[in-house]
Amino acid sequence: MSRVGESYLGRADAIRLISEPAPSLPYPPQVPERLFEQTQGHPALLQRLCKELVDIANRDDRRPLAGTGFTGVSPVVCGGSAE
Repeated sequence: MSRVGESYLGRADAIRLISEPAPSLPYPPQVPERLFEQTQGHPALLQRLCKELVDIANRDDRRPLAGTGFTGVSPVVCGGSAE
């Protein structure tokens, strides 16, 4: 069995990963940059944070995504509590 490595994304690739999968659900301009800063381009963390933000947007019917949901998402993804 071989181990599969995971490399970090550069800023441009991370912003593209954040923005392109859901173009009909745009983030405010500061959110992709903040997501990159929080994850340093780690693809699994980026995908998890984006999924949580999209889930919040769908649950609360937010279009476009508001940056307010980000505050509670980061601790949840990192194994903590949003409360």
